[in-house]
Parts: sequence; structure tokens; C-alpha cells
Amino acid sequence: MGKPRCGVEDISERTFAPLSDKWPRKHLKWNFHLANDIILKTTRAAFDLWAANSSLTFERDSLNPDILISFREERHAMLYSRQNEPCSSAFRGPNGDVAHAFFLTGDPNFVSEVHVDKAETWQIQLTKNPPGTYNLFQTLTLEIGHALGLPHTFREDSVMFAFVPEKTFSVQFTLEDVLSIQHLYGAKENAKVPKVITTTPTTTTTTTTIATTTTKDVEMDLY
Repeated sequence: MGKPRCGVEDISERTFAPLSDKWPRKHLKWNFHLANDIILKTTRAAFDLWAANSSLTFERDSLNPDILISFREERHAMLYSRQNEPCSSAFRGPNGDVAHAFFLTGDPNFVSEVHVDKAETWQIQLTKNPPGTYNLFQTLTLEIGHALGLPHTFREDSVMFAFVPEKTFSVQFTLEDVLSIQHLYGAKENAKVPKVITTTPTTTTTTTTIATTTTKDVEMDLY
């Protein structure tokens, strides 16, 4: 069995995404379909990392998102942008491709979907994940990068590395990550040098198997 990874195909001989692969605006809206408050907090933190290291800003909009995240499983449909057409990438069950996202197409009405494998056991809070679980925050940070136009990198310490890292918390941007997103969208106003923003671990732990929709602290009704 292969090592768990992002399901987006690797793009060879490309370090930076071409300018045509970026959003035409710097304020983007997102939503995580049917997510509870804990998952929304974790998702917002992942977007905040990209905002902190670029000129981008984000807000949640459940009605008209630019980036739409959802739990999917096995062979599944696109949730929004292709009107329930089959997704081109099926999940294979636990410990395979844990998530995937879709690059921009140039369509002005395009919604970039991020699919997270419902069959995996996810650590949904902003804390270090226990053994045998995947860190949702780390995974979302990577997939949001794809939705913004960034491909995989071959650097194992990058947030855009395809395979699930041995250490998934804290999530830390490399200089390459910062330069890549700023290549597309620019730096924050008045930023003098690239500043790498990271997360800091806390002590509370909550895990969930999405298929059963239960956690230590909260019951979830995702579907």
C-alpha cells in the first residue's frame, strides 16, 4: 500500500504556477459544507495562514463560495460546480488519498472544490493528532493551496508536499511556500520581507471518525 497523500496529481518541471492559474481577485469566499463549529474554526485557521503570508483575504460565505470544501467518500459527485457530475478522483478508503482539490479553469463562474475523505479518522481541532489519525488542519492547508493555484512541491518540509508528513503539527510555511503564493497574489501591503507565519500547538485533543460523526466533545451531523 502506498503512503497516504493528497490525490492531486504531481506536475513535473514546474515550481511556480503560471499567472493564468490564479484567481482574478484577492478577496475570496469559502464554505465547508455541513461542517460543525469545530471544523469551521479549523478551516478558518487554514485560510488565515494563507492570508497571513500573502495579500489575500478570505471570508466564509455559505451561499456563494469561491472555494467549497466537503467530506466525500469512495466514488462521489461534485457538490456544486459541475451539478452532481461524478468527480474524476475516487477515494479508495482509509490510508489512501486523504483529500484532493481542483485547480482553476479560467471560467469566471468556477467554484474550486476541495474533497476530504470521509472514511479517514480525522483530528479536527487545532492540536497535535494522536497516532492513527490525520490532521485536518494540515490537510486543508495543502488543499487550499491547490485551490489558490499552487502545485505540489518536492520539498518534504513544504506545506505543498504531496505526502502526509510524519509531523503534521505545527504547520509551518517554508520560504518557498511564501514566495510561491506571493508570486501569484503579492505580499501584504507594507511587507518588507517574506514573513513565515506558523501555528502553535495547544493541549486539547479531539478526534473523529467522520463515518460515525462522533467526537469526544461534540456530536456531528455532517450528512
